[in-house]
Amino acid sequence: MRVKSLIVKRADEVGETYPPLSGKSENPQSRSASRYRSSPHTPRIRPLSRQHVGHPVTKNIDQLYKEIGELKAQLADVRSVESALRESEERFRMFVNCGPAVAFLKSEDGKMLWINRQCERAFGIRLSEWEGKSDEDLWPKSVARQLRENDLAVLAGNITVEYLERVPGPEGDRYWLSFKFPFTDSKGKRFIGGVALDITEKKRSENELRETRERLERLSHRLMEIQETERRDVARELHDEIGQALTAVKINLQTMQINQPSDSQKEYIRESIQIVDRAILDVRNLSVALRPSILDDLGLIAALRWYLDRIALRAGFVGHFAARGMTARPPALIETTCF
Repeated sequence: MRVKSLIVKRADEVGETYPPLSGKSENPQSRSASRYRSSPHTPRIRPLSRQHVGHPVTKNIDQLYKEIGELKAQLADVRSVESALRESEERFRMFVNCGPAVAFLKSEDGKMLWINRQCERAFGIRLSEWEGKSDEDLWPKSVARQLRENDLAVLAGNITVEYLERVPGPEGDRYWLSFKFPFTDSKGKRFIGGVALDITEKKRSENELRETRERLERLSHRLMEIQETERRDVARELHDEIGQALTAVKINLQTMQINQPSDSQKEYIRESIQIVDRAILDVRNLSVALRPSILDDLGLIAALRWYLDRIALRAGFVGHFAARGMTARPPALIETTCF
């Protein structure tokens, strides 16, 4: 009661009226006083008259409305920025989650902070299962040690580094082509970011291709060995069997020539001996071309020197052969290939 009496008294002493804090009016200066429910202690508030326009109280209320309008405009700008930020974050989230690459974020000490959905699908886990854990908590010791060494190298070099990392997964080991990079936030904290592509199928194809190439090389070597063996056998047969047979025929012809045949027989015998001589020479040349015995007996150096002398004799020039740096005979396959 006393407080209300003081309020009434103060209002009568000042002789001022105050605009209502609520209600609709055309402007603050022409607002009508709100009607309160009648009560014996409710003060009478008179309408604001023209002589009170420009009073300090009215000016303060005008400034308050102005500031409220400015705050509303600033609030609208903040909401617009927040909306744009949410849209940007959503686009980035869709970008990192819908792509084919695995993405991850680690702290400087190697703790996992964030992974995208592709990483969750690849390893069959959720972020909550990996968050805050280190490589030692997630992988076998050998794998964890290699991953940590790669992370430390990225931090030390302060550059993006490409790695081929082998990491176990739900269906066995997977090969990842990883690109790791360091960065620092506005507070100076360092992080390790990375994206990785699963190249397991490509790696398997490369391994299969390499194995196929190795098998082909082994088959090629084996084929060469078989060919050289056949050449050596044929050359030996030509030299030993056919060469000896032709030599025997020549000896018989020479024996007939000594036994004083008739003149017509002498001519036939002489021509036969010449034919046999050419046949013996052809057999010898063919045997040498297939597999020179000097290559097996004396080695590559002697065989090359003999071959050069043979070619020089046919072509009518003088050849010179020099070999340096070979203190021991190479393997037979290398000798055969070089020859």
